[in-house]
Amino acid sequence: MPPQWTRLTCRVLTPEGTVCRVEATHVGLPGSDGRLGILEGRAPVISMLIPGLLMIDQPQAQPLGFWIAGGFAQVADNEVTVLAERCESMDTIQPEQVWNELDEAKAMPMDTTEQFDTRQDAIFAARKKFSIVQNWPPQSS
Repeated sequence: MPPQWTRLTCRVLTPEGTVCRVEATHVGLPGSDGRLGILEGRAPVISMLIPGLLMIDQPQAQPLGFWIAGGFAQVADNEVTVLAERCESMDTIQPEQVWNELDEAKAMPMDTTEQFDTRQDAIFAARKKFSIVQNWPPQSS
């Protein structure tokens, strides 16, 4: 008989250190092949992450939201480990800040193919981040 899980543990790590380690009922990730929803008892998986919203539903508490700038996630033994390049709490991001990031991305040089690709990635991420910030916090149903 497989083990019975009651909750997930979610750890979010960046090069600067641990962002959080919390108990969760659901973790939503921006996977490279689409959004991933992780529930208790999930089979092991490793996924590349793209820039987007990491949402952690906690038992008896408000969801936590983080903007991540890509990375990797591993799910094993009822633990979700997110390794993010950068991570910002959704509660601290201001729309004006993201608008400035978009302006900075548009001003990036594009003299070479590599510079053009980097600029396009930065514009994509800033637009996506702005859209998510506009809809945070999520409305309860």
